[in-house]
Amino acid sequence: MNAKIVRMPPILGSTHPSLVPFSSIPAVTYAVGDIHGRADLLKELLFMILTHRKQIHGSAKIVFLGDYVDRGPDEARVIDILRSKKLRKDFDEVVILKGNHELMLIDELTSYMADKTKISEGKFSVAKLYTRDYDAFTISLRTLRDFLEKMPLFHSDGIRLFTHAGVGPTSEIGSWSADDLLWYCGPVQDLTGRLVVHGHTIVWDGPVANRSAVNVDTGAFMSGRLTVAIFEGSSRQPTFLSTMPTDSPTTL
Repeated sequence: MNAKIVRMPPILGSTHPSLVPFSSIPAVTYAVGDIHGRADLLKELLFMILTHRKQIHGSAKIVFLGDYVDRGPDEARVIDILRSKKLRKDFDEVVILKGNHELMLIDELTSYMADKTKISEGKFSVAKLYTRDYDAFTISLRTLRDFLEKMPLFHSDGIRLFTHAGVGPTSEIGSWSADDLLWYCGPVQDLTGRLVVHGHTIVWDGPVANRSAVNVDTGAFMSGRLTVAIFEGSSRQPTFLSTMPTDSPTTL
């Protein structure tokens, strides 16, 4: 499989015409970590976010960092929430990024729709890892696949770069393969001026922030703690909200 190379716009301050103007950055940006089928936690966290949102004057953006399916008990409901009109009414901009589990599900759906008696055992197959109830989805499998395929690999506001897995090391800053953005596990590359906001690698003790990166994957499917990073204006220093840890049963 040939790796797809993606390119991002330059950092804030560049004269490149693709630059997002500083004035377009919303009053608040929310970045939500890996959900993994925990629709209950997503609904709880969205309530917390909207309560916070009422205190903010100005526009609001919400960015979901990928991995909405697998592991947890209600992936179909998570997809419904992400596709809902209400979400787009509550926020001025909604960005739904692709995670590696969405990439795997695209491959699985393609094989399943071609032959429902077999699932591909290719690179991205998860059939042997997760039990999936296709009938639970309220949309057709083709519509689901189209929704997943259209998810972007990254989002940038000129100050912060949002990706699922951070960014892997590369010889050319600003150019990465899909594998770098979806599967990478390791120290996040210092982009010298742009903060990387990501999930994918679980931090069990709570979200982690340093001068280069913010990681908000707090293992919600198992811990019961789903986390959002909150950036006001052009700030690089987030605050966090999380659901409370629980002993809810988990599907691995």
